[in-house]
Amino acid sequence: MGLRDATVRRFRLGLKEPYLSRVTGLTTERALAIPVPLPDGSASSRWAFLNLPGVTRHPAHPFGWGAGRPHACHSRAVTRGSTLLVVPNVLDLWLLSQVFGEAYDSIVVSCPSHPGGEPAEWSEPGYWRLWDAVVLGLGDRLDETELASAAAARSTIDLRRAVMPRDETWTDLVRMGASAQEVRALVRSAVPWAPEPLPSPVPEESSMAGEFHAEPISVEGAYVGGRLHHVVTVERRCFQDRGRRGAVLVQRYETRVLRSDGRLLDVEVLPAPPGTPRHARVLALSDGTRITSAPAPGRFNGWRHASMMRFVADRASGRDPAHRDLPRLLSDVEEHLRSAVWLPRQADFATLALYVMATFVHRVFDAFPILLVNGPRGSGKSELGGAIAAMALNGLLVGRITGPGLVRLLAESRGTVVLDDLEKVGAGRGGTDDISQILKVSYKQATATRVCPGRDGRVEIQDFFSPKIVSNISGGDPVLLSRMIAVSTRPLPAGQSLSCDGGIDVAALRDEAHVWAMCSAPDVEAAYRPLSSAVGSRSDEIAAPLRAMAVLAGGSWAIRLEESLDSAQTIMAEPLDALLERALRRLVAEGGARALAMPHLRLEMALASPVAPLPSAETLGRMLLGAGARREADTVERRRLHGEVVRIYRLADDYVTERRVADSPAEPDPFAFCTGRRCAECPYDPVCDATAPGLRERKNARERAA
Repeated sequence: MGLRDATVRRFRLGLKEPYLSRVTGLTTERALAIPVPLPDGSASSRWAFLNLPGVTRHPAHPFGWGAGRPHACHSRAVTRGSTLLVVPNVLDLWLLSQVFGEAYDSIVVSCPSHPGGEPAEWSEPGYWRLWDAVVLGLGDRLDETELASAAAARSTIDLRRAVMPRDETWTDLVRMGASAQEVRALVRSAVPWAPEPLPSPVPEESSMAGEFHAEPISVEGAYVGGRLHHVVTVERRCFQDRGRRGAVLVQRYETRVLRSDGRLLDVEVLPAPPGTPRHARVLALSDGTRITSAPAPGRFNGWRHASMMRFVADRASGRDPAHRDLPRLLSDVEEHLRSAVWLPRQADFATLALYVMATFVHRVFDAFPILLVNGPRGSGKSELGGAIAAMALNGLLVGRITGPGLVRLLAESRGTVVLDDLEKVGAGRGGTDDISQILKVSYKQATATRVCPGRDGRVEIQDFFSPKIVSNISGGDPVLLSRMIAVSTRPLPAGQSLSCDGGIDVAALRDEAHVWAMCSAPDVEAAYRPLSSAVGSRSDEIAAPLRAMAVLAGGSWAIRLEESLDSAQTIMAEPLDALLERALRRLVAEGGARALAMPHLRLEMALASPVAPLPSAETLGRMLLGAGARREADTVERRRLHGEVVRIYRLADDYVTERRVADSPAEPDPFAFCTGRRCAECPYDPVCDATAPGLRERKNARERAA
């Protein structure tokens, strides 16, 4: 490879010990191990590995590999005021560092630690502020071109590109004896560079005759060709000559499409042969983009017209549209949420704030999670839903709704829908109701379409891909939960108050979020693509949009997001048998129970984990047998509780003996949990209505009759 002993020692290179791959089942050995230090030169726990042809056995990649996203390798510790030279790989970096020597040099050579995209450090704005100049020493290979484009999207300063003699690589130059002066001259003579502009969506063959591939898009909120689209309604006023009566002012509403570069596009019906039916006519925007149907603006559009027109004017004049950066917007969103509700896990506020801002660019993502706000009655679920709807993209808060009603609502809102107190999602057997089915398929762009009959009898294809928030007490079935990110709510503890007083101008904040989305959608995509290509599970798939937003935000947002996601996964992943054991242990040890009424056991399990979907009384009875909590020979007693017959299971003596403690109380009556106390004083009051429907009403009716 041409590396000197001093270079091997300087970069602490060595051979990796053999290790067995769980994926391939093969043992990889004798790969070159590369420690990846932090930019300041200090050691880190990051490692990359290089394939040595003829030496390495069973390499994981033809060139190199590492865990997770690549990081930036540097030829020396990074200091301000240097020139950054980006090269394709570590071999180029090592050989150039040999040319410069170990003495201080104004040029810092850098490359990704291993193939797989841009280095993680590039996502941090502060990284680019370190350099006086950035020179790309990259060629025309596809991976190097993509790396250059990523640098252009991230860098806050103008880029230059080194022009290599005879298209040679840096390794070729060093091996041919290039000196440090010659390399510096190449860097100094680098020419200004910018990536090629995105191709126009107008088909190149649009003026040709023949048959071509038809792939129209749904334009509402679409992200096409690196540009975000927003459907708007404008009132057009003009004077019309009315003959002797003179000119009169006339007005009408027109639907147009605002593109993120500031252009307002019209919808056109392209010329067609005589007799062409309406459904076969080709619709296109004025830039040539083919669309599936005439765009209809959302009825709950939250971007105010004045702010939108300022954005258009700024784009037309070449000014950067005025908006604050993402971290400051997120801070205001979080402050507004904190003024609305108290949450037991403070890290969940980071998840909610990132989710709200991600709604404005949700069309950039292949999949977008459903947010589950879960908690007992009176814990602030509706207040939190209202706060989210006030700030999110075209937000709308709705209560009870049917499946057909949800279909119409999603088609008309074209934005964020908050489904408040949607207990039916958890109550359906296996979640087979219409609403559950819509939610299950609509988290992903590829599956979020549904064929529906139109009002005129024609079949319509409707798109349900949009941000959705569901709040309830009972949770959902496991299949639906796998598409959700859960946030738990609890009543505000006594003596505590909300951490923020509010005062955020929500309408102005929403306008800023729209402008930020129009300006930053390509940055969001650049942060999202490496994450989406590396997903290994559905939980990673639905978390990728929020992780991309956290990468762009920087700071502690990513740490707080991961803390929240880990807690949410723990709540949702608790096995039902473990939840049953936990509830039984508490009822036996703290309640002294030897016989259990089924409503009591279900209420205890719901109080322990409001997210978990609970099985029927018959299934719980079988689970008690499987856990050894009761004997099959024991008789199942049936008694009336407030007029309804319920099952009472007698617990096995040895099972009770193992779980009782010294201060366990005497055996209570199985119905003591719901008799002799007022509902407001009952510990199960927050989960009673969802877990034991009708119990409260029957009890109150009996008490009134008595």
